[in-house]
Amino acid sequence: MTYLEKITFLTGKYLQVTQFVLKNAYRVVALSFAYENKTPYLEGSSVVMESGELHAKEFLSRFASASSDTIIVFFEEQNRLSKADMKKLIYVLKKRDYLISSFYIENTSALAREEAKTYESIINELEGYLDEASKLNVSLSKACDRLCNMF
Repeated sequence: MTYLEKITFLTGKYLQVTQFVLKNAYRVVALSFAYENKTPYLEGSSVVMESGELHAKEFLSRFASASSDTIIVFFEEQNRLSKADMKKLIYVLKKRDYLISSFYIENTSALAREEAKTYESIINELEGYLDEASKLNVSLSKACDRLCNMF
């Protein structure tokens, strides 16, 4: 794989992982809201959890083309993510915007004139971003699992 192919691959992989991060963050918001608003006669029923999952899908489609700033404002207003996860989510979303504008849209002209050390530096940077996003995804997945076990 050439340097440019590796950079494009890692950028695409990062975008994919950020979609999983957003999906799980929306699930945390929707499931916690569903848990707080469940009624006693639905205790033990899977209907409440399923409604939370449907709300998460609705959030995902509603914010599909939204900017990172809009998504961040949404999560700050909801106040349902832990402070650590919220901080990491802001970081991941800002880096997503940076990567899209820097490498994903058109990277061949700007990067074609770089030296090997620059490519390796960019690849290491992308791998670090990908690692952070993956850790956040795991944290949010665990939060979703804890919420699902509460129903």
